[in-house]
Amino acid sequence: MTDAPSPTPSVGKPRKAASVGGQTLAVVGIVVCIVLAALVILARGWAVDQVDAVGESIDAGLARGIPALQAADTRVAEVGTRVQEVADAAAAVATSDAVAPQVAQALSGRLSGISERYLPLRARYADARSDLVSALDRVQAVQRFVPGLTVPRGPIDALASLDQSIRAVDERITGILAANHAGTAIRQTAQRVADAAPGVQTALDDVTTRLATAETRLNEARADVTGTMDRITSLITIVTLLILALLAYVAALHVVLLRAAGGLRREPATAAS
Repeated sequence: MTDAPSPTPSVGKPRKAASVGGQTLAVVGIVVCIVLAALVILARGWAVDQVDAVGESIDAGLARGIPALQAADTRVAEVGTRVQEVADAAAAVATSDAVAPQVAQALSGRLSGISERYLPLRARYADARSDLVSALDRVQAVQRFVPGLTVPRGPIDALASLDQSIRAVDERITGILAANHAGTAIRQTAQRVADAAPGVQTALDDVTTRLATAETRLNEARADVTGTMDRITSLITIVTLLILALLAYVAALHVVLLRAAGGLRREPATAAS
C-alpha cells in the first residue's frame, strides 16, 4: 500500500498577506506625509503672519514718534524766536535811561509769551516720548518669544540724552520766567532776563541737536527691526523647506515600499507559469 503524498505548504497566502500589509503601510505613510506637508505649509503661513503683525505693530509705534519729534523741533524754533525777542527787549530796557510803563508792560508780556510757546513744546515732547517708550516696551515684551529680536539701544540712549537737555531747558526757562516775578525794579529784571537769555538759547540749540539725533536713531531702529523680522521670516521659510524635503524623502521611501509590496503579489503568478 503506497503512502499518500503529503501536501506541500503553500507560500502564496503568506506572500499575499505580506504584500497587502506592505501596500497598506506604504499608502498610509504617503497620506501621512501629504497631510503633514499641508500642515507645515499652513503653519509657515501662520508664523509669517504673526511675525509680520509684530513687526508692523512695533514699526507703527516707532513711526508715531517721528512726527511728534518733528513737531517738538518746530516748537523749539518758535520758543527760540520768542526768547530772542525777549532778550532784545530786555537789553533795550536794561540800557535805557528811562523806562516807560508801556515798555515794562511789553517786556512782561513777552516773558509770558515764552511760557505760552514752551508749554506746547513740552506737551509735544511728552507725546513723542510716550509713543517711543511704549513701542520699545513692546519690543522688550516680544523679544522673549521671537528669537533674534532685541531692544534697539539707539532710541533709548537718544531719549536719555534728550531728557537731560529738556531738563536743562526747564531749569533755564523757569529761571528766566522767575525774573519777571522777583519783585525788583524793571531795569534789574530786564538785566536778569538779558543775562539768562543766552543760556536758554544754548539749551534750546542742544535740544534741537538731540532731537535730530533721536530721529536718526529712531529711523535706524525701524530699519533694524524690519531687517530682523525679514531674517526671522527667511529662517521660518528655510526650516519649512527642510521639513518639506524630509517629508518628500519619507514619502519616496513609502513609494518604494509600495512598489516592492506589489512585486510580492506578482511573484507567485510568475512562478506558477
